Amino acid sequence: MLYASENQLKLNMVFMKTMEDIHNNFELSKKRGDLNMKKYMTIEMPDKSIWKVPTAIIACHRATHYAQEFDGNFQKSMGEDTLPLFNSDEYEIEDWAQNNMNWKDVEKHAVMVSSGEINYEEGWANGEKDFTDD
Repeated sequence: MLYASENQLKLNMVFMKTMEDIHNNFELSKKRGDLNMKKYMTIEMPDKSIWKVPTAIIACHRATHYAQEFDGNFQKSMGEDTLPLFNSDEYEIEDWAQNNMNWKDVEKHAVMVSSGEINYEEGWANGEKDFTDD
């Protein structure tokens, strides 16, 4: 049986508390004008479905990665590094997500905004065709 280390449990608790704090304070911070980061990043998948992913998940992923540069302090990494960077330019959020995360990292937090389309008429008319005896 595997047991998580005490440090890992503490980090998980800090992560969960920080996520809760980020979500609870998001709208208040936007109203005050000190948070420019959008609440969600949307992405169009190959099937043309649109999904939204909370930017807080992406921010937490980055802050966790860089926490070691802040003596393991997740909150400091988030407050002094990740949030200022993400607030400065939305591209930084997209860049981090695209180059440092996988779908599995956000999948359980992602929400489908619109379902995809498969145009069978287009496929029938213009799709690649082949023949087989199998």
